[in-house]
Amino acid sequence: MFKSDGVSFPPIPSAPTRDDALEALAQLKKLIETFPFVSNADRSAMLSAILTSLDRRAMPAAPLHGFSSPVGGTGKSLLVDIISMLTVGRAMPVTAQGSNDEELRKQLDSLLIGGAAMISLDNCERELGGDRLNQMLTQQTINVRQLGYSRNIETPSTATILATGINLIIHGTLTRRVVLCTIDAQCERPETRSFGIDVLATARAERPRFVAAALTILRAWHNADQKEEGAKLDPLGSFPDWEQRIRQPLVWLDEADPCVTTDQLRKSDPERLDLYAVLEQWRMKLGVGQLHTLQQVISRAAVDADFYAALMAVAAGPTGISNAKLGRWLRRVERKMIGGFRLQQMGMLHGYPLWSLIKA
Repeated sequence: MFKSDGVSFPPIPSAPTRDDALEALAQLKKLIETFPFVSNADRSAMLSAILTSLDRRAMPAAPLHGFSSPVGGTGKSLLVDIISMLTVGRAMPVTAQGSNDEELRKQLDSLLIGGAAMISLDNCERELGGDRLNQMLTQQTINVRQLGYSRNIETPSTATILATGINLIIHGTLTRRVVLCTIDAQCERPETRSFGIDVLATARAERPRFVAAALTILRAWHNADQKEEGAKLDPLGSFPDWEQRIRQPLVWLDEADPCVTTDQLRKSDPERLDLYAVLEQWRMKLGVGQLHTLQQVISRAAVDADFYAALMAVAAGPTGISNAKLGRWLRRVERKMIGGFRLQQMGMLHGYPLWSLIKA
């Protein structure tokens, strides 16, 4: 939600051209040019975060924008502050991730009830995920239980959600709902670098100009003739309005597709990597198309260190691989395909489910 706070902003052209939009985009890129973006897609992810925050209330849903770097002091939080400065006129108040998903849920619920326009999960040290985050990113309203009371409050979910972390890790279904911006100064102590410009002070002092530039980009794209020129992009599920209002304008202006970073997140998702390891070990040690009970699978893994390690990653028990945990995990990942293979239950034997690795 944009707040003018009594500041006078320059008028936006009623019918800006693509050249007007390119000039406006150059102003935003100039503001962030000192940041060491790993790729053009990472810079585009930052531009996406700026445009999303200014246009968020016009969209039913928008992805989370994450900011990652290999070491601290590179500028992740500063990027978030710039976004907040342009949107609400102040640096971003941050929220801790908490020690577990339940603690994070309570924090997010409190911010939802309070009507926060922007939420920044700062310095995430755990893998980022959880049901509440997924709901906030895809649902327009959420039933939130008020702390200390046995009643639910129907709360709009319209906040721009950001997150920062050192080598930020996203897991589970959240991976397809995040646009990631990675910066890397490629030095041991990036906090010691010096620059000739204070970007946050510049964003504060010239906020009207930068906001007008962002809105010029959005208005130029929304001209009917230009919208028809949209590139054919693989959709980012759950966010059709965001794709049309934010992603397409950036690609139209020859910026890299910010969703390229989402593809990278999927590949590095810990849950996906665990499943891939099990599929590969199952294929090599048990074969394709063969039927096995859980106990037969565990017995085979007990004499193979690699297979055992893969199953322990998903079904560890107090004394080894847990039959019950492995069964629950298999039911959760059943038919999920990676690399052309999937696990599937294929009947019963003496009351025990039979599992098989199937090739598509």
